[in-house]
Amino acid sequence: MKNKNIEQLNDVQSVNERNIDFLLFEELKVNPKFKKWFIGKTTKKKIKKVESILHSPTAKGSQFDLLIIFIAGSGRKHGLIIENKISATAQKNQPQRYCKRGEEGIKQGEWKEYTTSIIAPEEYLKNDQKVKEYNSSLSYEEIKRMFLKNGSKRDKFKGWIIQEAIDQNRRGYTQKTDPKTSEFHMKFYRYVEKNYPELEMTEPLSRASGQTWISFLPKKLKPKITIIYKGDRGFLDMEFKNYGSKFDNLSRKLKPFIKKDRKLFLTGKSASLRTIVPKINPTLKFESQIKGIKKVLRTAKKLLNMGIDLVEEKKI
Repeated sequence: MKNKNIEQLNDVQSVNERNIDFLLFEELKVNPKFKKWFIGKTTKKKIKKVESILHSPTAKGSQFDLLIIFIAGSGRKHGLIIENKISATAQKNQPQRYCKRGEEGIKQGEWKEYTTSIIAPEEYLKNDQKVKEYNSSLSYEEIKRMFLKNGSKRDKFKGWIIQEAIDQNRRGYTQKTDPKTSEFHMKFYRYVEKNYPELEMTEPLSRASGQTWISFLPKKLKPKITIIYKGDRGFLDMEFKNYGSKFDNLSRKLKPFIKKDRKLFLTGKSASLRTIVPKINPTLKFESQIKGIKKVLRTAKKLLNMGIDLVEEKKI
């Protein structure tokens, strides 16, 4: 190890988006030069003063990767809302959700103007059509060059982490599906079919590495209500489609069902009754996580019965 350069070390198995979020969050907090460069590249604005830098801020259930609020050279307060991607596909209406947050910020007096920006590897920015729906984009490659330009061991290390994410993205595009993750999802599907067929889980034909979201589409609930298990986050969402504009009304109807571990959130144009449940890791054996999986499915069945009652009582 003594004779190896930091770039030659290979002691990180994978880099996820949250790792990059924290890396950038730290740099924006402690490095004025990087902060000025980053904000300038994403907004084309000069900075008079940065008021706050927030990691994973949440607004009505919608979570964002980074949020920077600053006073621009013009004197106007600006909100920079940042989405970070390595290879995961965009969630439904994600760019629109960012714009909606920007507009809400103007209405609530948080800022006078805003920019939505996506940061990702060049390959991602080139291939994903939703990138165009953000106000701006910044590539990992540009960020890496900025780190290496400074030349310190610390900056080289951060540049190396960024390069690991870039390489991971390239592997993701050359290999669309992951056998281990696909096998995990198929075992999950077979278990549901045998023990909870009423949930009507969507059959997983193939899955990319790291995918953990599982959809249940019971015919008794469609098309108004679906149940989605977001395994990496430990969320089980009963999603009410196109109820975002009727959020307050829905909140009153669902008040009896809202508890300490179950709350109603705005998710784009829809609303979701979210329950906290155990997480899953598709890189581990299905059998080793069966206790948590059973709890998830028992909770999903309760949500299904709740949804059926709401439909039959014509509350939804």
